[in-house]
Amino acid sequence: IDRVMKKVDEGVILFDEIWEKVYAAEQQNQKEKYEVDLKKEIKKLQRLRDQIKTWIGSSDVKDKDALIDARKLIETKMEQFKICEKETKTKTYSKEGLLRQEKLDPAEQAKKDCTAWIAEYIDKLNELVEDRDVEIEKLSSGKGKKTNKHLIEEHTEVMNNHKFHVSKLEGIMRLVNNDRLAVETVEEVKEDLDYYLEAHEDEDYMQSYDEEIFYEPLGLDTLDVVNVDRVTQAPATGKGKGNKDDDTSASSGSKKKDKALKKTAASSSFIPLTIGRARVSSAGEKEKKTPTKAERSQSTGSVLGPTPSARAPPAPPASGPSMAALLKKDSEQQEKERQQKAALQQAQQQRLLQEQQARQQAEQLRQQQLLKQQQE
Repeated sequence: IDRVMKKVDEGVILFDEIWEKVYAAEQQNQKEKYEVDLKKEIKKLQRLRDQIKTWIGSSDVKDKDALIDARKLIETKMEQFKICEKETKTKTYSKEGLLRQEKLDPAEQAKKDCTAWIAEYIDKLNELVEDRDVEIEKLSSGKGKKTNKHLIEEHTEVMNNHKFHVSKLEGIMRLVNNDRLAVETVEEVKEDLDYYLEAHEDEDYMQSYDEEIFYEPLGLDTLDVVNVDRVTQAPATGKGKGNKDDDTSASSGSKKKDKALKKTAASSSFIPLTIGRARVSSAGEKEKKTPTKAERSQSTGSVLGPTPSARAPPAPPASGPSMAALLKKDSEQQEKERQQKAALQQAQQQRLLQEQQARQQAEQLRQQQLLKQQQE
């Protein structure tokens, strides 16, 4: 405990130093670099907080006041980091670029804000997945895979819960971008997700946890897109199964369906014909009379009756891209447009910065000339 408390004190001091560097930096690239360092330090403090929370919940530790204070201190630094991260992201585009870009209408702005917080939650959940994955690797090293089997299963279950929410939120983001889900409806799940991120390690909370409750207000069952996502994510939500890409699984499913339809069509178009009855004339009759071609066709027709005609096979269903593939294409197109827009904004910012530097240099040169004239 003493060693961990010492690490907490050192980590808080280092966090504060980097925090001051972030706000003292003048260049945006320096701010981003210091923010990355700040994120690494807050991750270390979060791991220490998890250990402290374990000790607080243990009955073996008697004096818990110092542990509680350390946990609160770390949580304070976590809030500081959230504020810093938010300010850094907004300032990147708020100084010059956003002042010159066209103003969005309220509906588009609301949709943009909604997808922004969804993306933020996806990032947080992916970070939690990575943390769990690291813990599983540590526990599985050497002979720990057998001795730590129970802990590995617990970490895997929590990790799969996070992945489920990531999959759902990615589908919801696509629906919002395609105007198939209202922003006001999506906002209803934000509070539940906040509580999940805070309390997913609480045993009492997880006993009453039901993942489907989160998304009931959205009515996702009536939307084909999310149904596709749910089917493709089914292997990932089970224990011990890996993730597969939505489009790959969806396309493989459509291929199997096409094969089954073709097989059904082929079987329905095949009609067996009985041809054994065509040989009705005996050997004696064959010797008495050799029928002509016309008579042979007439006799065959009279014996067999009308020639059965094969039914036309049903038209195969129109094969097209799956819904998941269409959505992926739309998302890729939107991402490409966003990247182009961001590149244009960055180029404008660089041009404005160069102009500003040129003006400053000209002003400095003018002042130097004036000073030189005054000295003369």
